Formats: sequence, C-alpha cells, structure tokens
Amino acid sequence: MLGLRSKAQRVTSRSIISAALIQANASDAWDRLRGINTHRHRLGDPVWERDREVAAATEDLKNICVFVIYGSGVSRSTLSYLQALANAGLSIIAINNTNTSNEFMASLKPICWKIYNRRNIGRDIGAYKDALMMLYEEGVLQQCRFLCMANDSMQFIPGRNGDDFSERIAEFINEGTGALFSHVSHQVTKHYQSYFQVVDRDIIHSHRFHDFWAKYRPLSHREHCIHKGELRLSESVYNHIDKAKVLYTTDALLAALRKAGPHPSITLDQILGIMPSIARTKQNKKSIYALDQLSAAALERKPIDDMSEHYLSELIECSNPSHVAAFLYSFYLMCPLIKKDICLAGSFSTGKALLLFNEILCQSDIDPTEREVHHQEFRNMINMKGIPSDYRTKPIERALKGVTAGFQYTST
Repeated sequence: MLGLRSKAQRVTSRSIISAALIQANASDAWDRLRGINTHRHRLGDPVWERDREVAAATEDLKNICVFVIYGSGVSRSTLSYLQALANAGLSIIAINNTNTSNEFMASLKPICWKIYNRRNIGRDIGAYKDALMMLYEEGVLQQCRFLCMANDSMQFIPGRNGDDFSERIAEFINEGTGALFSHVSHQVTKHYQSYFQVVDRDIIHSHRFHDFWAKYRPLSHREHCIHKGELRLSESVYNHIDKAKVLYTTDALLAALRKAGPHPSITLDQILGIMPSIARTKQNKKSIYALDQLSAAALERKPIDDMSEHYLSELIECSNPSHVAAFLYSFYLMCPLIKKDICLAGSFSTGKALLLFNEILCQSDIDPTEREVHHQEFRNMINMKGIPSDYRTKPIERALKGVTAGFQYTST
C-alpha cells in the first residue's frame, strides 16, 4: 500500500510540475508578444549607482561580480558574502529580485557599484542573464577580465572561513585562467553548481558562452531553471573548459582529513555525525555497500583508513556535494557556504544543522556577539523554510518547490 501511495504521489507531483511549466511558457509567450519581457524591462534602471567620477577614480571595473539577492530586509549573511567578494577585488552589481528596504540599501551602498530592484522572472539565473545583456550593451562586458556570478542561496560564514574564501578568489583573479567554481556535482549529469562561478575573459568572449546566454529564456519555473539553466550551462559551456578549478572537492577533503590525523585520529562516527543521517536510507531498505561499510565501522568508532576514504568519496560524489559534504567542507576546508535549503531538502534536521553551524562559527573565530547574530539569522531562515514533513498536506507547494520525502543516499 505504501508503494502504491508513493507512486501516486510521484504521478501527482509530475502532473503539477508539468502544468506549472505549461503555464510559465504561456505567460512568457504572452509577455514577449506584448514586448515587455526583455532584460531591460525586467532589470530597469539602477535604484542606486556610485557616482561615475568617483567610481572611475577608485574602482577597477574590469573584475565584476553580479550578485543576486532575494530579500528586502537586511541580511548579515549577504553583507558578509558581498564584503568577502569585494575584498577579493571584485566590483559588485547587486540585483535584488524584490524591493530593497531603505535600511538594507544603506548597508549595500558602501560595498556595491550598482544596485537594482529587478522584476523577479527567472530566479537567480534569469537575473544573471539580464545583467550580462545589460553589461554587454553598455560595453562593460567587452572590457571585463573576470566575471563572477553568485547568489544568496548560501548562508555565508565570515571570519577565517570568509577570509580564506576571499584570498583564494583573489589569487585566482591575479594568477589564474579559465574558470573557478565552489562545487561540482555529478548528480543527473556533471555540472558546476551555479551559486558561485568565476570565468575569465576568454570564456566571456567565447561563442559558447555568448550563445547560451543569448538563447536562454528566463522562466520562473524551478525545473526550467535547473535543467535549461544550470545543467545546460555546464553542458554547453563549462564542461568544455580546459582549466576549471573547484575549491571544495573530495580529494581536497581527504587530504585535509589525513593532515588532521592521526593525532588525534578522526573516527568514522565523527565523520558520519556531520553528514546527513543514514536513517531514512535504511528505513527504505536500501542497501548501499559504501554506506553499509562506513556505518558498520562507525559503530566500532574506527579511524579513517584507505578503504573508508573510497567509500566516503563515493557517497559524496554520487549525491549533491553541497548537501552531503556541506559541513565537512566547512570544518575541514574552511568553506564559508552552507545551503539555505539544507533542512527543507531533508538533508539535516534543524537541530543538527543549527548545532553544526554554531560549531563552524566558533571554529571560524568570529566575535561572540557577531556569532550570535549569524546563528540567529540562520535559525530564523531555516525555520521559515521548514522541513519536508511540513509539506505533507501541501501537494502543490511540495511539487513546485521540489520538496521530497527527505534526503536519501544514492549509489553509482
């Protein structure tokens, strides 16, 4: 009976998603027919822009970051993230897919070059397109050496983690070529996750890059943004790049774990304790060899050895690394980025996520008062988003937001 119910729920979800996509396409076609669905119409004029003479005298606009926000009120996470990008040498265009409050605007002005309130069509990747088209029309993109695209879907950890992030971006801008990403995922297909990416001028001016953005149609439908946006961008452009550097990877994690041991040795129960729970996978009677081996060794509190390194890498690489290895990368690689939907996706309970996030804030050597502000902001955000069980009786919301029954490990 449970299997039949699950199958019926999947069919219902697909029907809801398909209907929403048809509606989004129809709305887009109607807007284009009326001539109002253009990047200029969606973006409009900047709501604030630094004085051009001051900007010319104080800023190098050859390294640009397009940063997409969704939130009207002040976000300490977003401000910390923007400051880290500015510290790395990037001139920031902030695009808010809603209206920015006066208080938030005042906080953004010292960090940014331009600020826009955008008509929210197409989510983050739609805003990327509009900004790139605008920069190209103004002749700015043609002069750009490095272009960064990032968004506020990540909760940012300042302090040592944030400083390390800034330094690594600055090093790439000063000495690197090609592209820089925070995470690469092999789920569905190989793709570089779109919440942080930096590309050099050769990629910016390439036919593949220009062709993708010229043809991309911004729709607000989540599946369209993922499959026609994030995944297609990697398939069309990034997977063809010779020099693609990823900041947070399994090989870097294993090297950091080896460096941290054996005094004191890191045991497998400690590692699994900062990864998503194995309970839901086991409850669904899924037997995944790598997971079974790691969980058995964890019960005996065994230290990491060569074989467990294989199993750990497999679990991370077969799933979304920004969820499975979220806190591992933060603890051992000083990654400052934690997905805001990490509890909504069922990867972590709110209690465990808050506990781990606070430990990382402590490790990042942040002032106690500031630490409490960031911790409370993260608490408010994940409580607002909720967890999978909150959507049991909301099939339409569940389908459109992509909420599943909760995280489960997968295998090759």
